[in-house]
Amino acid sequence: MSVSADDITQIAVEIWESMLGLDAVVVENPLAYEGREVRSAVQINGSWQGAFMIETPMAGAVSFTAAMLGYEDGEEPPESEVHDVIGELANMGGGNVKALIGGETRLSLPTVAVGERLDMNVMGATELVRVNFLADDQPFSCVVVSINGGS
Repeated sequence: MSVSADDITQIAVEIWESMLGLDAVVVENPLAYEGREVRSAVQINGSWQGAFMIETPMAGAVSFTAAMLGYEDGEEPPESEVHDVIGELANMGGGNVKALIGGETRLSLPTVAVGERLDMNVMGATELVRVNFLADDQPFSCVVVSINGGS
């Protein structure tokens, strides 16, 4: 099983366009950000084990939530909605990765973490793919990891 950067790019671009109405553009290097950030992950278990994760600063999470839920300019969604939307974006991305993998697999519920200098990781996992994006002037990354050497 192999998931490429092109696969992840296509998945993210389609989700951001169809669900948020935003253009997601690949950027060469991750954009540094400080302060609160949001990370979400869904695990894929079965014939292949791994996870799909989204990482973004809080400002990006708020922007993406506002776009998805149709907030007007200047309106800020409550943090509970931010958690729900970033979790759902990870769920959609994970579902697409699951479809690429095939075989007998299932998705976990999304996990969402908010804080500063987060280090969210999946125990025993190795990073396979990381693609960095910019959408609505906000950075985000999509990451796929495998557990126990799955590729």
